[in-house]
Amino acid sequence: MGAVIRLRQQPDTTTKFFDIGIAGPLAGFLVSVILLTVGFATLPPLEEKIFDLHPEYQRIWGYVPSEAELLAKYGNPKYPQLMYVGHSLLFDGMAKLIADPARLPHHFELMHYPMLFVGFITLFFTALNLLPIGQLDGGHITYGLFGRRIAGLISRITVVILVTIGGVGLFSFPTMNLEQEGIFLLVYLIYLFAVMIKVTGSERKAQAVVLIILVLLVQQVVQMVGDIHRAYNLVWLLYGLIATRLIGLDHPPALREESLDFKRKLLGWLGIVIFILCFSPAPVKFL
Repeated sequence: MGAVIRLRQQPDTTTKFFDIGIAGPLAGFLVSVILLTVGFATLPPLEEKIFDLHPEYQRIWGYVPSEAELLAKYGNPKYPQLMYVGHSLLFDGMAKLIADPARLPHHFELMHYPMLFVGFITLFFTALNLLPIGQLDGGHITYGLFGRRIAGLISRITVVILVTIGGVGLFSFPTMNLEQEGIFLLVYLIYLFAVMIKVTGSERKAQAVVLIILVLLVQQVVQMVGDIHRAYNLVWLLYGLIATRLIGLDHPPALREESLDFKRKLLGWLGIVIFILCFSPAPVKFL
């Protein structure tokens, strides 16, 4: 969830809030880039590395199997779960630019490569901190760039998107068995209402219900178009609850609100670009 910072005094200007918000993500981003550069540039021979960890691959296939072959062989409830490390724009871009394709592992094997795995996770934590919500680092940045009202709107849109992403694949209404899954659907609806009532405001219950219906519709459409089943991500569902119930969606006003200077505005937009490059809809999946 990022850092919990104890301040000796409340920042009294917009600029101070912004400086607190941008410093940590920039430092974390730099560390991630260094780790991934070293990791991709120093990859060992693929079969030498993977056969040492998975001698059964050599026995069964005689080579390192692809993701599809692993899923076909082990993607079955009677086998242990497979850990799949996700994608982000920066991670995939650096892999193509730096790594030797013949030595590059696929995403079921990335957890065995410390530099790559830690680099990816650090990117993901950087993106978490840069989520433009409340008093997260990203919230400080959008508050400084756009002001409190627009920052609050961006915060609410972000939460709705995260909850929508998190619940894709959780339920498939056309094939749903109400007798078996009805209680879980009820819990999910209660969860959605608890989140959306914070997004719309407690006096706008009808709008919260409309948002819930829209979220469910979008999730069902994505599932049908993408043929996605049971791909839900509890990280984003949990974050939706944390954002609305613990962090808060609105940034507190500074005692003295002021416009950022040109240098800080550039850094703010750089922070937004870094968030887009680092964000992963599904950072780690167990299949």
